[in-house]
Amino acid sequence: TATCGTVKAECAVTVTPPVMASAVTLDKTELNLYTGDTAALTAAIQPEDTTDPTIAWTTTDAEVASVQNGVVTAGKTGTATITASCGEAKAQCAVTVKAPAEPAQKDGVYQIGNADELVWFVKKVNGGENAISAVLAKDIDLTDVIWTPIGNGSVAFAGSLDGANHTISNLHVDYATAASGERLYLGLFGQVEGTPEKHAVIQNLTVTGSVNAASEFSVYTGYVAGVVGSARNAELSKVISRVDVTADERVGSTSSVGGLAGAMIDTTVTNCGNEGDVTGVNNLGGLCYELYSGTMTGCYNTGRITATGTYVGGLMGYA
Repeated sequence: TATCGTVKAECAVTVTPPVMASAVTLDKTELNLYTGDTAALTAAIQPEDTTDPTIAWTTTDAEVASVQNGVVTAGKTGTATITASCGEAKAQCAVTVKAPAEPAQKDGVYQIGNADELVWFVKKVNGGENAISAVLAKDIDLTDVIWTPIGNGSVAFAGSLDGANHTISNLHVDYATAASGERLYLGLFGQVEGTPEKHAVIQNLTVTGSVNAASEFSVYTGYVAGVVGSARNAELSKVISRVDVTADERVGSTSSVGGLAGAMIDTTVTNCGNEGDVTGVNNLGGLCYELYSGTMTGCYNTGRITATGTYVGGLMGYA
């Protein structure tokens, strides 16, 4: 009550107790990472009208796995537990970190026989030694591997990979852009670029799995595919993609999307095929969006193509 002489006014005040979080859930309860990898955890709070929905992130061993705003960074080998807390409610994710394994060499060619060795090869290429060569000695299963494409926007793969008629199975790329204006290079390989004198080579390989690209932001451009996002001065021979590829509205509106490759320039493609489903918006093809220059011989697509926009085709979106 506010009073001035005989005059007064009143205000009724009702104090309600805060709504406390009753539960926290994480999108992953287990993470298997290699040293140097990062992975994002997403937390959900119940009820949705919790008064203070702030999440506190902690780790049992920051040297093994540190965490900041849900992004987990793998350090040394070992195990750690990441906890997301809101008030008394919490959820946990068990993190296992292991080191990639250097494969043996024969005549200067790396002999890759398992996922640990393939990850080592990726890190070697993306670290700057991009012209190295490898051959698969066995089929490779990438189950539980958070995949980083071979070659990226900064370092393109310029060497050779001979699958020796083996299969890389359970490739899983689930990428969400972190900021506006990104340029995406997604697939088993992100960016492949040799030279006019010495082409990069990918041959005798089958790949199975899925590649999904999504964004809450505008995307500058992108190359999204099952095997090779972008290729230039390259040779692809007897490469089969059984990878389902999906690009959402924002990614698919500005990116080159394909089952085998996104876009290729000065590239020779021989006896290759796509058997995975490809879903997007514009600039999309079963084998690739575009082969700007080069040759394509003996190639096919049997995957289902789904798109809502223009420049879409069963083999190529634009030729």
